[in-house]
Amino acid sequence: MSKTGKGESDRKFIFCFPPEKTPCREFPFYAVSVYLYGMKFRTEIRIAPLSVRIGYENRLLALGSCFAEHISGRLSGARFRITSNPSGILFNPLSLAATLESYAAQQEVVPEELGCRNGLWFHYGFHGAFSDGSQKMALSKMNLARRAGASALREADRVILTFGTAWVYELRSTGEIVANCHRQPAALFRRRRLTVEEIVARYDDLQAGPLAGKQVILTVSPVRHLGDGLPDNFLSKATLRLAIDEICRRHADTTYFPAYEILTDDLRDYRFYADDLVHPSQQAQRYIWELFTAATLTEEARRKLPQVEALTTAAGHRPLHPESDEYRRFCRKQLEIIESLPEIDLSFYKNDMKYKIDTTTWKRREHYEFFNGMDDPFWGTVVPVDFTECYLEAKKRRTSFFLCSLHRILTAVNRIEAFRYRIENGEVVCYDRIHASPTIGREDGSFGYGFFEYFSDLHEFIRAAERETERVKAADGLCLGAGAGRTDLIYFSAVPWFAFTEMKHARSANRGDSIPRISTGKLTRSGDRLTMPVSLDVHHGFIDGRQAGEFFALLENRE
Repeated sequence: MSKTGKGESDRKFIFCFPPEKTPCREFPFYAVSVYLYGMKFRTEIRIAPLSVRIGYENRLLALGSCFAEHISGRLSGARFRITSNPSGILFNPLSLAATLESYAAQQEVVPEELGCRNGLWFHYGFHGAFSDGSQKMALSKMNLARRAGASALREADRVILTFGTAWVYELRSTGEIVANCHRQPAALFRRRRLTVEEIVARYDDLQAGPLAGKQVILTVSPVRHLGDGLPDNFLSKATLRLAIDEICRRHADTTYFPAYEILTDDLRDYRFYADDLVHPSQQAQRYIWELFTAATLTEEARRKLPQVEALTTAAGHRPLHPESDEYRRFCRKQLEIIESLPEIDLSFYKNDMKYKIDTTTWKRREHYEFFNGMDDPFWGTVVPVDFTECYLEAKKRRTSFFLCSLHRILTAVNRIEAFRYRIENGEVVCYDRIHASPTIGREDGSFGYGFFEYFSDLHEFIRAAERETERVKAADGLCLGAGAGRTDLIYFSAVPWFAFTEMKHARSANRGDSIPRISTGKLTRSGDRLTMPVSLDVHHGFIDGRQAGEFFALLENRE
């Protein structure tokens, strides 16, 4: 205690405590005010490590309320392999269970399941984000979500389920519990509170079915449902907590993380709520996240997490001088860190990372200026490539050969620096990651252009590409979207109806075009091998026969 000498009111107090007494670095206030004259002003929750642990090698599925979105968003940002709420936010345990069962059964949504009101087609099992003015588009979005959920459930070994409320709405006509009322008239529904017994019974069935062999983390959302009134909200949370306690007692591979208790008891102050006094504040979210990582992550995952978080911060860095040597060194340092963590998919952080080529000292300066001065600086070739192993891999995974072959092509493109050069505003830049803009055919014979983001992980690439494929197929016209105006990609087309030996690509003769065109033809069997023609059309200022040879060697794993 120090005194300024100007009076008792001017006294300043400084309290110092050892680091082990500070609960969280995000809370400097608490770091200096936990104790006062031996009195304690908050009850910290001490959470022992959970029986279910999460590492970077695991695949996760998260379902439930908006708190599930928060946790999964944090895990995704930390580059854990997680899928969150494919069908949208789910609040009550029985709708969550019904969604899991639909994924396990791989049930397709049919038109008869949809309702229509005020020009919007909707489904009681999906969030309003899946509603659409077109029945065809609504069905497409919902079935895409179902397939994504089925895939995520099949591959997940860790499942995070967050219960939001025990209050449910039943359709009076059928008795069906809906996940979302979609602003339909209240007279259509009957409101009631689930019992502990029916929640537990439903989850006994899940543990013997869709969740069999998976490790589960259950949470109760700390978000308050003020629409139910505070007394009913407390009844709801108590019901959920009792149900979870019984579920965990019955199933050894299921555990509980006390997110609800952390906010309502440990933090128990409105300063830790957002302005709506319902949702946790950003501070509270960070605090809960820190406790979650401490309780659930493996030791190895906790060790690597700070590196990943540092990369996240670096990814948001926007240089003032991207052409400088300093920025090139910065990019190389980030890439070195990424390469040191091969088990973590950090390709996302390479997106938009590029540097300017100093053409005054570039060894290809003369070649580039010579060919770029031509009316048409592109050259092309067609090579038959052995895709046998790629075809067998697609069959093994029960997935699209088209996507598997395109992933192999993109992987080869990204490994060769010359294929990542582009002309932008009259300058040459080199991207760290190249994506694809493919043509996607429709049943009516038309096609549209898609945008496939490149991920080194084949599973993640296919999952994102399938979503984009469904979007383009459900639309009309060329469907120019995320790829429009970008240069960090290749133009790709598959022509599976015939095997060609030559290919001429449509291209503007205007200077400045630098995007490679790559096409594939019909897969042809010769003995026990499968070959496919690959057409390559590239800017001669960047790519010669040598780099093209490296590309084809990579496609056949001959590098």
